[in-house]
Amino acid sequence: MTSPKAATLLPRAEGSLVGVAVGDALGWPQEDRGHRVRAQKEAEPRMDFFPWWRREGGRYAAYEAEIGAGEYSDDTQLVLALARALRAEDSWLKRWTAVELPFWLLYERGGGAATKQAARSWTAGKPPWLQDNPARYFDAGGNGVAMRVLPHCLRGASSRDFSPIAATVVEDGITTHGHPVAHVGALAYAYALWRALRRERSLDYGELIADTKVSVETWSQLPKNLPTGWREAMDRHLEIEYSRLWETTVERMVELLDVSALAIAQGSLAVDRETLGSLGAFERRISGAGTVTAAGALYLASRYASRPAQGILAGAFSRGADTDTLASMTGGLLGAICGSEWLSGISGKVQDYCHLKATARNLVASTNMPVLETTANSVRSFSRRLPQIRVGEQIPLPDGRKGVITCVRDFPTKTRNKIKSFELATDDGQTLHITKRQRILQPDSTPNETISKTSATENTAPHGKRRITIAVEATSLELSTRFYRDLIGLEITRKTAEFVSFGGELVLYPITSFGDLRARQMQLSLRSDGSSIDPTRILIFVSASELEGIRKRLIAAELKVSPITMRRSIRQFRCSDPDGTIVEIREANGATR
Repeated sequence: MTSPKAATLLPRAEGSLVGVAVGDALGWPQEDRGHRVRAQKEAEPRMDFFPWWRREGGRYAAYEAEIGAGEYSDDTQLVLALARALRAEDSWLKRWTAVELPFWLLYERGGGAATKQAARSWTAGKPPWLQDNPARYFDAGGNGVAMRVLPHCLRGASSRDFSPIAATVVEDGITTHGHPVAHVGALAYAYALWRALRRERSLDYGELIADTKVSVETWSQLPKNLPTGWREAMDRHLEIEYSRLWETTVERMVELLDVSALAIAQGSLAVDRETLGSLGAFERRISGAGTVTAAGALYLASRYASRPAQGILAGAFSRGADTDTLASMTGGLLGAICGSEWLSGISGKVQDYCHLKATARNLVASTNMPVLETTANSVRSFSRRLPQIRVGEQIPLPDGRKGVITCVRDFPTKTRNKIKSFELATDDGQTLHITKRQRILQPDSTPNETISKTSATENTAPHGKRRITIAVEATSLELSTRFYRDLIGLEITRKTAEFVSFGGELVLYPITSFGDLRARQMQLSLRSDGSSIDPTRILIFVSASELEGIRKRLIAAELKVSPITMRRSIRQFRCSDPDGTIVEIREANGATR
């Protein structure tokens, strides 16, 4: 098979990536799990976008956010993030897990549970298969891998051999999903995309499905170069051998292709909803499986190759299915088959249209990006700094780009949480929406993240209700601020020349001399009867997932840190701040921050 000519490959590449975003934006508001509110009567399928409202924030900070017409969800976000990672060449996997996934957690919109859980694990510096309880990872067989494979196919479109693409698809896939259902579906879909991008003639009706089925030996091989410890962890989790589970999944994928091929053979008599139902697209337990969505996208793209707009609408309005991903993957295939002209009436309305086209061109041309070194702490530091940046100001992003804040919105909630949303425009043309939740302290509230046993001052709040604030005196306000902000992870809510406030719960005050500080600590270390007690001690409760990360940052900063000990089944350790104040970090007994 010869390499495709650039004159034909580039329009297909652009059409494929734009098709992914258009399908995503069309299908997202139709998805049952899209949390759409204020819905009108069911809209008729049409190639146009409309604004809609989505419930965000979960149980404890629920609010309604407006989604603009043509805005896309996590499907397209992850495609673009992976595209940036792949441009780091041999270091792409490191950039994906250490840069793109941790940063994506800040701006994700509608992300799947498996991908978010894995991203949090990578943010903590640990592969998800090495978590204390990796069961959810190894059971994850959703379409989160299949929906983002397009960059692999665009990067390898000139290759005559699919095996290098297959290897990177699985390398990428196991960073978030462990079950073969996720990987086999992704491989089948990736092979179909690769073939469509490389074709030199028109496709016969149903040819793409038939070719994918016939070439099963090409795309379905279980990779041998798996990460150290991954296979061992999987074998411990599974009741049957992984290779056998892989083979069974491949057999099931071929059965789904048979269902699609049979429907295609019926021609105009085929009924889309019945076919998608036969594939399992409407069964809640498996509707989002990688194999099911891949087969559904192959069916719709094959059936509507001559009428691509109808194909993407059929996916987007298949209510009860995973509509955004089904339409996104269908749009990617149709773009690879038909180019971009069929999208001319809607493509310019999709979010970040120019950025999408530029990303496709860069992947085809193998334009590289610099390898980036970042840490989870840099992502947290960015998140803490964001509220201090004004509209119109530029801020460096953790992924190496620069962003300008274009809009800030406040959303009301029915709880003691305030939601602030920041819209950023990156220097390469992408739009990011980052939301931050801040707890509003009520006059009668007791701080639940920072508690001091011996160093607390009390002040009187309005209406006679008392509020507790922890006052910590510092010889260097700057050093102590860095300690509590960058290492411990507290968020600054107010900063002046006289004090630094972390949520109004812990406040740093400058002290004039070291002698004054020691005298103050000595005073606090005496009981009322004159006997001595421990030095000033601050008790900070954090979520279980944060405990080890904080300790690693403290050790990396070359500070003395005690071993982790257990107290009533709760992990804890001690360190000291720049002035010698004892800080005890303790697990929050099931609570999260």
